[in-house]
Amino acid sequence: MFDTFLSQLLVLLMLFAGCMRIFFTKSSKIDSGAILSPAAFLISLLNIYIWNASFQNILLLILSFIIMLTNMRAFIRLSQKLYVDRYSLLFISSTFIELAAVIVCTVLIVKDRPVKIDLNQYSVTKKTARLNGNMSRGFEVIQDNDYLRTSNGTLYTWTNENYADSPAVILIAGSSTAEITDYEPYILFLTSKGWTVLGADFYSDDAQYLPDWKNRRFFRKYLSTSASGSKKTEADTQSFKLNQVNSYKALTKLAEKLYEGKGLFFIADSLDFDSITEICENAGQNLTGFYPLNKIAEYKTPGLGFIEQTNVHLAKKYGLSRDKSFFIPRYAAGKTLSELTLIAGMPELKSSETEERESALSEESPAESEGSGTDGEEGSTISSSN
Repeated sequence: MFDTFLSQLLVLLMLFAGCMRIFFTKSSKIDSGAILSPAAFLISLLNIYIWNASFQNILLLILSFIIMLTNMRAFIRLSQKLYVDRYSLLFISSTFIELAAVIVCTVLIVKDRPVKIDLNQYSVTKKTARLNGNMSRGFEVIQDNDYLRTSNGTLYTWTNENYADSPAVILIAGSSTAEITDYEPYILFLTSKGWTVLGADFYSDDAQYLPDWKNRRFFRKYLSTSASGSKKTEADTQSFKLNQVNSYKALTKLAEKLYEGKGLFFIADSLDFDSITEICENAGQNLTGFYPLNKIAEYKTPGLGFIEQTNVHLAKKYGLSRDKSFFIPRYAAGKTLSELTLIAGMPELKSSETEERESALSEESPAESEGSGTDGEEGSTISSSN
């Protein structure tokens, strides 16, 4: 999410430089700065293509398009290698207004910037893979060098290099209102304790959350979250449940291929008990357990992910603010791991450093062990006498 913010800043910087050139470009020089606004518009389009539509990306697309139109004459003259004749009063006035708009947009975007997630700080490794397939026959991972195959899904894997192995794989699937990246602050703290997390976003034709073009990857989340406050019909609710169940079934197939023999632990968000039961029954003997995120009272945005870190603009709609302390995702991860270790009967994982330390202690000589035991008993006696 922070990469999106950096790309948005690049667009704003190019637009700002393009507007400021009226103060520096003389009429005897070629106006090479005219190329900045078309380049900024192109990057704005790429931002939506790569990271999908959002309030900030749409805002920058509109602003860069307007500034590009204003500078179209200058751009045409530049392509013909003509000198700047003069800036008209209308052009200068328009540029001043556009410059003010760029500054206002910069303030808004910087103020609502996502919180940077530093995976290296927690020794967490994230891998991304493209998927091809559909809900009925399943998905398969596209090889990195296979550029011709169409991708209609993305698979994410988080692992921790300090832990030898994860006895179970934690699974979480994206929805129409939350992509996997919206859960990344929470996933970070799951993986920091040694657990492998597998997540996926599916965009196949049979993952029909919204009708027609609205269901396209570029628009689905933005349109769904924009309408999240409105009342949903029974058909909308049933469609959401069906697609979520199918998404988890498809993710289960992938997990069984990639992690054969491993237990599967499901994280659900805003799903009813019947849907969770169907997901768990589909996992069969591989089922380790499940945990519904929306049962955590402190998690105020069920179905949307941890938007206080990933989508601050949307968080303000729910009366929340930007939180760089990661308190809620850290707390939610702690509750989840308690469920995993206690109810599901999974052991608490230990890092390689902890295992080496315990191994070194267990290899002490019997004489040293007896000596330490005597000292301990004497210490206990002295303590009790005091």
